[in-house]
Amino acid sequence: MLLGATIFTLLPFYGSTYGHSGLWCWISTNTKQGEIWFWAAFYGPLWAIILMVAIMYMVVMGYMVYRRRQWRNITGFNDIISREVKVITKLSGYPLVFLLVWIFPTLNRFYTVCYLGII
Repeated sequence: MLLGATIFTLLPFYGSTYGHSGLWCWISTNTKQGEIWFWAAFYGPLWAIILMVAIMYMVVMGYMVYRRRQWRNITGFNDIISREVKVITKLSGYPLVFLLVWIFPTLNRFYTVCYLGII
């Protein structure tokens, strides 16, 4: 984690993209290279984390389906597995909310970059 933060901090020095760019960011978006660094430093890790959370959730759900099939006929386990599936289903809301919260700012930024001609 520290290595990734160090890399994303040092890479904008290549090309002199650090600069005064307002209140929100330390990477100047006045150049094409600065805009690319902005996307790479913020939206790259953000969407990588969203993807990793989605993959981990699918792995957990796959494991739950496997357990349910394996223990279907054993007495007493159906109730336990049903409770576990309810908990996992409720927990599915967290990745979904995380996705919904960040999809609109990403689309807004993409629209700003592509259609308003920032790059």
